[in-house]
Amino acid sequence: MAPQLFRIRTRFLGLSALNRKRILVAAVLAFLVILGCVVLRNVPKPWEGRAPKYLEAVREGHRKGLPTEYFAQVYLWKAGVVNVGLLGFLLVTSPVWVRWLDGAESERVGRRVEGGRVSGRSWLAFGLAMTVFLALRLPMMERPLLFDEQDNLRRSFHGYVDVTEGGETWVGVSWLDTFFENRYGNNPALYGVAARLSMDSWRAMTGGAPDTFSLWMMRLPSLLSGVLLMLLVWRFIHSLGSPAAAVIAVFLIGLHPLAIDYHTQARGYGFVMLFATLASACAYQAVQQHGWRPWIGYGASQVAMLWSNEGSVYFALALNSLLGAHLVVARWRRGDEGASLARFALVTLVSGMLFLQVMLPVMVQAKTYLESRFERSHLDASWAFTIVSGYGSGHSLPPADWWHGSDPAERDIAAFFTQHYLPEHPLGAALALGFLPLLVGTAVVRLARRDHMALLVLGAGLVAPVLAFLHQRLFAGLWLYYWYLIYLLPFLCILAALGLATIGSGRRAVAPAGIVAFLVFFALAVETPWPMPPGAQYRASPDVVEIERPGYLYRVAKAGRMTRKPRREASGAAAKSATQSTVVVGVGGPSQSFP
Repeated sequence: MAPQLFRIRTRFLGLSALNRKRILVAAVLAFLVILGCVVLRNVPKPWEGRAPKYLEAVREGHRKGLPTEYFAQVYLWKAGVVNVGLLGFLLVTSPVWVRWLDGAESERVGRRVEGGRVSGRSWLAFGLAMTVFLALRLPMMERPLLFDEQDNLRRSFHGYVDVTEGGETWVGVSWLDTFFENRYGNNPALYGVAARLSMDSWRAMTGGAPDTFSLWMMRLPSLLSGVLLMLLVWRFIHSLGSPAAAVIAVFLIGLHPLAIDYHTQARGYGFVMLFATLASACAYQAVQQHGWRPWIGYGASQVAMLWSNEGSVYFALALNSLLGAHLVVARWRRGDEGASLARFALVTLVSGMLFLQVMLPVMVQAKTYLESRFERSHLDASWAFTIVSGYGSGHSLPPADWWHGSDPAERDIAAFFTQHYLPEHPLGAALALGFLPLLVGTAVVRLARRDHMALLVLGAGLVAPVLAFLHQRLFAGLWLYYWYLIYLLPFLCILAALGLATIGSGRRAVAPAGIVAFLVFFALAVETPWPMPPGAQYRASPDVVEIERPGYLYRVAKAGRMTRKPRREASGAAAKSATQSTVVVGVGGPSQSFP
C-alpha cells in the first residue's frame, strides 16, 4: 500500500502546477457534492417528518400558523438541492475555469493609488471624531424599547415571561428561531445572533437570570458596528490619498442623525452600513492587487450584509453589476488573462450560494408577510422628498401622519415645501438641497478624472437606491421606507467629504471650503432634530413600558424583563394606556417607543 501511495504522490508532483490545482479543486468539489448528497438524503425531506403534519394542522385550524421548524426543514432542504446542483456544475466545469483564476502577478485592472503615511495630526482628528461619535450615541443606549426591537426581543433575540393564573412560565427563544424565524418580516438574523451572544455573555458575567436582558447589551453590537465603520471609512479614504477627506468623513458619520439612530438600535441597519462599505473597500483593493484575500473579503462582506437585512440586495446588485461590467470591458480592451474577472465570478457565485442556504427560510416568511400586510402603494413626490430630507439633513419630513394618513391625491408637496420646510428648516434645506449635492457632485467629477475604480465602488451606493425605486415602482409596489436605503448613508458622507476636500485643496479655496464645512457641521449639529438632548427625557422615562399586541399586553421593566398577560387580565387603565403609542420623531424615524 505504501509503495502505491508513493507512486501516486510522485506522479501527482510530476504534473504541472495548473493540473495539480485542477485535481485539488476537483477533489474538494467532489467531496462537497458527496457530503451534500449524503446530508440531503438523511435529513427529513419536505414531504417527510413534521412538515406535512404542520401543514395538515394549519388546514384543520388547529394552529395559528406554520412554526419556524417547518420553514427551516422545507427551505433549507430546497436551498441545499440548488447548492448541490451548483457545486456539481462547478465540478464538471472546473478543468476550464481553474486556469482562468491565475493571471500574471503584474495584472492590474485598475490604477493603484497609494495612500500616504497616517500622520499624528490625522490620528488626533480621528480620536476627536470618535469622541463626538460616542458622546452622541452613548446617551441613547438606554432609551425606551423601540417597536421593532420588542418584536425581535421576544421572538428572535430573547423571549418573555408568560403570566397566567397558574403562575409565571419562561418562554425562551430557540437558536432555530434566532436564525430562521421571520413571520413579521423584520428579523435581522445576523444581528440576532450577535445580540444573543452579547446578552448571554452579560448574564454569564453578572449571574443574571435567564429571563433578564440589558438594553445596553442588546444594542451593543450595533454600536460596535458604528465604531468599525468609522475606522473603515477613515482608513479607506486614506488609501485614496486624501487624509483631509478621511477626517471630514468620520465627522460627518459621527454627526449624521440617521447614523446616530441606527447605531443605537437593536436592528440590522448598522451592520448593513458597515458591510456595504467593507464590500466596496474590498472591491477597490481586489482589482488593484493580485491576491485572494480582498476577493474573499468582498464576498464575505456581502453575505454578512444580506444576512443582516435582505433588503440590501439592491446594493449587492448595483455593486456586482458595475464591477462585473468593468472587469468584462477591461478584459475585452486589454486582452489580459482575466484572472480578476474569473475570481469575481467565482466569489459572487459562492457568496450567492451561502446567502441562499442561510436566508431562504427567512426570505420566504418575509415575502408572505409583506404581501399580506402591506398594501400596494404609489411612490409619489412625498417619498422622494423624505429621502432627500432624511439623508440630506436627518429630518423625517413630511411627518408620518401626513405621509400615511392623507389621500395621495390631496398631498401638495410643493405647498409643504414652501410653507413649512423652507421657513422652518432653512439650514436643513440648504444642507439637503444645496451643500451636499454640491459636494457629492464635486467628488464625482474629481473621481471621474483621477480614479475611475473609486468612483465605481462608491457610485454603487448612489445607484442602489435607484434600483430599489424602480423595482418597487414598476414591479413590487409595496411600501419602501426610506431607512431601507440605509446603505446609502456612508457613501454620501464619503463623497461629500471628498468633495469638500477637493474644494479646499487650492490656497484660494481654503476660505470658501472652510465656510462650507462650518455650515455643514453647524447644520448637522445644531439645526437638525436630535432625539437625545436634553438628556432629561431619558432619565424621566417610565420604569415600565407597556406594549399592546393582539390578545396580549406586554410589560417591559427597565431592569430588563418582559412579561406577557392576556389582555382580559390587564387592568382597564393599563390596557388603555398601552394603546397610546408615542412616536419619537427626529432621527431614523419615526421610531416608535411605548408608551
